[in-house]
Amino acid sequence: MPEVANRGAFILFVGTAMAITAMPVLTRILSDCRLLTSTIGTVALGCAAIDDVVAWTMLGLVTGLLRGQMDVAATITAAVVYLLLMLYGLRQALRWLSARRAMPGGRPLLLGAVIAGSLLSVLAAERIGLHAVLGAFIAGACLPRDTDALAGLGRRLHVVSVLLLPAFFVQVGLRTQLGLVSGPDQWTVVGLLILLAGVGKVGGSAVAARSAGFSWRDALAIGALLNTRGLVALVALDIGRDLGILSPTLFTMFVIMTLLMTLGTVPALRLLGLGAREVLRGQEPRATLLP
Repeated sequence: MPEVANRGAFILFVGTAMAITAMPVLTRILSDCRLLTSTIGTVALGCAAIDDVVAWTMLGLVTGLLRGQMDVAATITAAVVYLLLMLYGLRQALRWLSARRAMPGGRPLLLGAVIAGSLLSVLAAERIGLHAVLGAFIAGACLPRDTDALAGLGRRLHVVSVLLLPAFFVQVGLRTQLGLVSGPDQWTVVGLLILLAGVGKVGGSAVAARSAGFSWRDALAIGALLNTRGLVALVALDIGRDLGILSPTLFTMFVIMTLLMTLGTVPALRLLGLGAREVLRGQEPRATLLP
């Protein structure tokens, strides 16, 4: 447990960990259940995208608080300048280099610029007081999407992620000590975490969707989809472990909660009669808005 001076950062971190939605896992579930192009699928993906941006921003704030960033105004100013440089500096420079990639040495120069820009983004985030992961996320988000060369680069980087992701999961597995969660008190806390995460995410999302005109069935389905956590949540938990905000026991509890919440998404959709059953019958899932 963090000290009293960092209690606010601890609360923010727990809230962020509870609110995270993993877009890669969500996209795969929607695709497998044939809900990717449905109304609830589109809404869930849009909400998850906003959720990711807010979550990483909050995670950066938590990192700054835990590292003793007392001058909040200076940190926010530096972060705004950093974002503007990434959006209007790196982004435009890469677009300019991509347009000249046919020149001799153009492609290696473009690749070098992407790598250098990403590393500088990580360094800048660390110097500002944010986390390196947030810097890498911002670098990827600022890459222009309207150039064929950078799209091809993204496909090449996918190979790297395939090689490195298993190593990350091994690290998380090594840090997860199930033996620390052995008594009834610990499992009670795990149950409360699952209850709070489920009710808060599913219930809050469902009420918001219902108020927007969805049926209760579709609203609950959106809530269940947004409760998908997976890789992004594990990355956030690993950061919390590195920062010392989560003890080994709390880290293990949050990992168990994350895995169980993710595994429960498809059964929840089946319970609501969406996706899985209809796919097995060869029918298109029914997901519509109320008039």
